[in-house]
Amino acid sequence: MEEQEKSMEGPCRGLKIAHENVSPRAKHRYHLWLIPETQVASRVKAVIDHLSETWHAPRFAPHLTLWGGIEGEHVQVQLAASRLASTLAPLSLEIAAPAYGMEYFRCVYLRVVETPALRQAHTQARTLFGCREATTFSPHISVLYGRYSDTVKQRVVATLSNWCGITFETRELSLIRSESEDPQDWHVIATFPLSRRPESESW
Repeated sequence: MEEQEKSMEGPCRGLKIAHENVSPRAKHRYHLWLIPETQVASRVKAVIDHLSETWHAPRFAPHLTLWGGIEGEHVQVQLAASRLASTLAPLSLEIAAPAYGMEYFRCVYLRVVETPALRQAHTQARTLFGCREATTFSPHISVLYGRYSDTVKQRVVATLSNWCGITFETRELSLIRSESEDPQDWHVIATFPLSRRPESESW
């Protein structure tokens, strides 16, 4: 998944929420996903499924990772995720362009415009989970996982040009538990509404 796409590299890799009485076996890695609205999520899922079948790649749910690589006790992480969602208003997002990269989990993806609100949500998430240092944030929605030649990736990207400029809302934050890097071992633990009212509606 997206922060996992770099194997949780960076200055805050291996984040932990302190909980002295929890055994190591009770800990998993957790990730925070922003979920696109249903119509767009369905379209992205169709792309993922098609590419998976064409290129024999893993299937996974459409998402934009807000923060990942969280280690901690289940209940504590879930409470923190719920608290974060309550401080965030629904986000209006836009797909900038399809792109490809070198990482397995960022093979081909839809780059998302980094709005101030999205950047702030990312900052709140990393701060809440104990990372005070600024980190690289490249918001995107992956559509193909794997290791393919640049020629293949360019061919795939060329089929996705119709996604440029598509706008959508995300109103939910999902907490994901990963037990391995196989998408089959990624489980939705809870989903929370982004429940803070937008400032334009607060009065």
